[in-house]
Amino acid sequence: MVVQCSRVTDLMYYQGFNWGISNVEQESGFVTECSKDVLDPTLKNQYTNTRQWLLKDKHDPNPAWAASIRVHGNLEALSNIRLQDWTPKMIKIAEAVNPSGQLIYSFDRDQPQNAFNAICDHMPLEGWWPWPKKT
Repeated sequence: MVVQCSRVTDLMYYQGFNWGISNVEQESGFVTECSKDVLDPTLKNQYTNTRQWLLKDKHDPNPAWAASIRVHGNLEALSNIRLQDWTPKMIKIAEAVNPSGQLIYSFDRDQPQNAFNAICDHMPLEGWWPWPKKT
């Protein structure tokens, strides 16, 4: 999941990052051949395609955020994915960038020791931010 934020503090401090099916830009979704450079080398032979969904803040005429969700897999698996069945615990990698394109948040479930939040440090975040959470 990659999130582009224009009002970062709103999404991190105040309201959390929350989205639902109504935020999905249905006409912008697509499936493409998997880009081999973005995959874990041990998985290259298993994952052949990437499915992508684009989401955006539709509650505001000046959207505070836009996001993309990418899932790698074979066509059969990708065709059966329903975003309404997703939960934050299913996120493997999440990143957020500010309007200048600078990385401000990074989380990889396989390398949690490298997670960072340049805005809120280790403050627990609400919604779809997978890290940090209240314990």
